Amino acid sequence: MYYSEFSTPLGRMYAVADNHSLLGLYYQGQKHCPDMSAFEPREDNSVLRAVTHQIHAYFSNSNYHFDLPLRPQVTDFQKRVLSVLSTGCR
Repeated sequence: MYYSEFSTPLGRMYAVADNHSLLGLYYQGQKHCPDMSAFEPREDNSVLRAVTHQIHAYFSNSNYHFDLPLRPQVTDFQKRVLSVLSTGCR
């Protein structure tokens, strides 16, 4: 797994990805931010480049629509919550 670090108007962020998907997005110092030394820094990873570009685009235009391949590293409960959120509450 790889990571990149970049600045946003709300602070420094880390993106963690593999070669296919975004696995996590964290603010520096947030409670559940993993130790980045567990990952390899890779500024040339296409997923990480897309994340950085899209986050910057979002802060320039809050109506921005994200189009990133996601594979969040979450618990089973969090997966259920994300499923409900992605399909809408009915």
